[in-house]
Amino acid sequence: MDLSDKPDFDFATQYTELEETLISELENMIYARLMADRFIRPDDQPENEIEFLQRTTYKIMIRRPNKHVWSVPLPELRNAIRQVLRKGRLFDEAGKLAIQVPSKPAYMAQAIGALLQAIPEEEYLKRSLVGNKVQHTVYGEGVIRAITDTGNVEIAFEDKITLLKPQFFRLVS
Repeated sequence: MDLSDKPDFDFATQYTELEETLISELENMIYARLMADRFIRPDDQPENEIEFLQRTTYKIMIRRPNKHVWSVPLPELRNAIRQVLRKGRLFDEAGKLAIQVPSKPAYMAQAIGALLQAIPEEEYLKRSLVGNKVQHTVYGEGVIRAITDTGNVEIAFEDKITLLKPQFFRLVS
């Protein structure tokens, strides 16, 4: 994420607010894509095609043609978007989702994966702080690798990888 327009960005105090803004922005992009196209083909495979049915205050309803309707709660979708932003990627090296999604009901992982693929992975990468450079007083300059659920930041320095709390480093623009 380019923070050149925010030179005084304080990770420790402002990240939560920034993250919520980015999650809402990505959620709206997914919804806009669903409204515009009505159908999405994850991985460009016709057998994986999903159809957008409706959005309520609490959930998005989708279905595969001639299959059951899937109901995805919006908090679960928002949590999945948050995890993607914190991991910095949608898929791992094996091509599987890099995030953890609820295993119940059984379709949830597939439904959330399909919704996340509604927009290109580059949109997540542009909004993630993973890959940004940081400065630490002892370890020197490093790069953010991931952000944990507890708010700690995994940083790769020249000779080690460490978890740090946000107040112990500063972002370099």
